[in-house]
Amino acid sequence: MLSRAILLLCLAPCAAFSVSGVAPVQPVSMHPAARSSAPQLLSSCSEQCVDEAALLAESTFPIKPEALIAKCKEVMDSQMGIQDRTIDESIYADDFRFCAPFVGGPTNAKPSDPLPGLGKEEYLSALRSFNLLEAFPDMNGNYHFFRVDPFEPNRVWFQTRVTATHTGKEREKTRGRDNALSPPY
Repeated sequence: MLSRAILLLCLAPCAAFSVSGVAPVQPVSMHPAARSSAPQLLSSCSEQCVDEAALLAESTFPIKPEALIAKCKEVMDSQMGIQDRTIDESIYADDFRFCAPFVGGPTNAKPSDPLPGLGKEEYLSALRSFNLLEAFPDMNGNYHFFRVDPFEPNRVWFQTRVTATHTGKEREKTRGRDNALSPPY
């Protein structure tokens, strides 16, 4: 079990899976010019593009990119049962936090809570409170483009492009729109 995992799904321009508790990882400086105290104008893409392979090769994070992507997919697979209540809730560490721009957010869930986002129980309760599969029984996340962040090598980013047909409950509230196709997130 991960000591702490933060999972962002379908709520940000890209979704992310982050592992912490293994070893602290400091983000890599974005560009050599960022290390300079004097402002510099970088005029071309080639000056601003990083060597991702080199940054990942320099990483001291103990889980290699391919294995970390596999772990991300394992966590995603284990969450698929949330809608039909077959999820194994023990996969979530007691100190699990869910943080996303709109759900949980970067602020504390309660004034007395010192950490941002939703704790394990609040997160699972929120997921249980709605059932997208009742409305969209053929919903497909179309997850793709999994990659390890070269600046934060304990983080996996991926995109999703949801497709679904609204054939279930409360269809009339969609004003007759049967198919949903989201932009890439």
